Amino acid sequence: MEELVGWLLVGGAIVAIVGFVLWLVFIAVVRVLSFVLIYWACVFVGSMIVGVIVGVLLPLRVLAGKGHGTLRQIVPQDLVDGRVAGAKPAGPNREHGWDRAWPNYMPYQAKEDAKAVGGEVADHTKWLWSWLVAKGPTAAKGSLRTRSKKVPAARIFGGVPRLLWWALIGAGASGYTVGLYASAATWFAVMGVIGVLSTILQKVALLLARAGDVLARRRQRASMMCTDCYGESTLPGFRCSAPACTITHWTMLPGPLGSISRRCECGQQLPNTVRRAARELRPFCPYCGSELVVGSGARQTIQLAVIGSMGAGKSRLLDAITIELEKVLTELGGTLTPLNDRAREHQVQAQSRLQQHAANPKTAHVQPVGLPFALTRGSTTVEAQIMDVAGEAFSTWNETAKLRYLDSANGIVLALDALALPEVRAVLRRSSFANSVLLASGDQEEAYAAAVDRMRADQVRTEKRGLAVVLTKADLLVRLPTGGSLTSGESTAIRSWLVANGAELMVRRFEKDFRQVRYFVADSMEVRDIRDPLNPWWTMDWLLGQSRSSLKLGTALTIPVKRVAPDPVKV
Repeated sequence: MEELVGWLLVGGAIVAIVGFVLWLVFIAVVRVLSFVLIYWACVFVGSMIVGVIVGVLLPLRVLAGKGHGTLRQIVPQDLVDGRVAGAKPAGPNREHGWDRAWPNYMPYQAKEDAKAVGGEVADHTKWLWSWLVAKGPTAAKGSLRTRSKKVPAARIFGGVPRLLWWALIGAGASGYTVGLYASAATWFAVMGVIGVLSTILQKVALLLARAGDVLARRRQRASMMCTDCYGESTLPGFRCSAPACTITHWTMLPGPLGSISRRCECGQQLPNTVRRAARELRPFCPYCGSELVVGSGARQTIQLAVIGSMGAGKSRLLDAITIELEKVLTELGGTLTPLNDRAREHQVQAQSRLQQHAANPKTAHVQPVGLPFALTRGSTTVEAQIMDVAGEAFSTWNETAKLRYLDSANGIVLALDALALPEVRAVLRRSSFANSVLLASGDQEEAYAAAVDRMRADQVRTEKRGLAVVLTKADLLVRLPTGGSLTSGESTAIRSWLVANGAELMVRRFEKDFRQVRYFVADSMEVRDIRDPLNPWWTMDWLLGQSRSSLKLGTALTIPVKRVAPDPVKV
């Protein structure tokens, strides 16, 4: 019995000792784990802070062009090839494709930058973990035989060192990765919000700037009309201003290539609205590529299109309009400026012919080229293009089909030689100057019909336009007994005179074809006062009205100028 009690006491003591030892071990393990947890927490938080800082610096490094990955730079060629903003731009010149210029940063390059930042973060994380694996303990060489199977030694001996390695650096690597991705995600979120808002504001600003330029030109009825191919457009092309650059920009409007300015592929900064570009750059026709006169596209353009048979006095009428119009503008404080060498030469020759009372040479039967002049008064400038053409051009439909400027002209001017009308010619033969007059040849009504019938056949709405019927050679016409009533210049009186002198069918044809018909009598030989109704320039004033131009010369000329009395002299 005593022996049993002794064994029980010994057993209890052993159990107590074992329990106490296990408790001590447990306490030790808990203490160790507490230090490990504190270590992991501190290392995790510290590494996460470092990761956050690196996450802030990585995007800056990438945007500075110092990242390890490839930062794709969008170039104008990408835009031209349709890889950035679609195949073609919107607008009348879309067939020319995108201009060779640098696109806006938002949203085009910003997307590529975001891709590069994301790639940099992913590559950096991959490199970090690969480096940690490479720096860790390597597997033990050789193998052990267990139950007749060869087992790699790394399973038995290598696992503990590796576990210790990852226990030491795992928390830091995880914290760094979490901080890095949290920082990068925050950067993407912030830049995404900023990018979306910036893009929206940018598009609104571009839309307003574009609309402002378009509406301002629309109020001025601004357009370009090519003097070579007769094409009409509201959007000419503009050549880059850099001396060595030959790039032409065909859509000079606020949009994907810039707001108030754009950067050409060569690096030159250019104005990005038609109005500003027209003041600084050389314009080009978007249809034939011909160089236009400076300012084309930013002002209203009016073509003085005259039709009529050979010898009807078209060229002389245009000469007189040019010279008399300059007098009117000078009277009103404005100017008439030839815009190229051809127009300048025409003005000099017209002045010389009128001063010397010399006859006009026969107009060559070639494709007419417009002679551009700038009519300026105050802040208003209108471009007038004089289109002189030989009478042979109105002999057939095929000939008039070459004169495409007639299709876009707001008003047509018909030079009608009243002396060549059969009833008037009979009176002319009895006059003292009958043998010194060169009359229009051919049928004048057929010359008119060749032009107008061709236009109507090509769906040109002549019934929505105006026609000015100008009785030329008024210096002789009013000297005839039958022409004395024409000196008043009243349209209704001239119409009645034509009806009374055998041109009733022509008058009916005119008024059937056109919405409005105005009749003039023009003296292109004698010098007349600018207020004289027989002065040829009134035809141009009518054309300005037909074009709804803000340059109202006739109204300004007939309003008396208010003269301000000088202040009394103080004694």
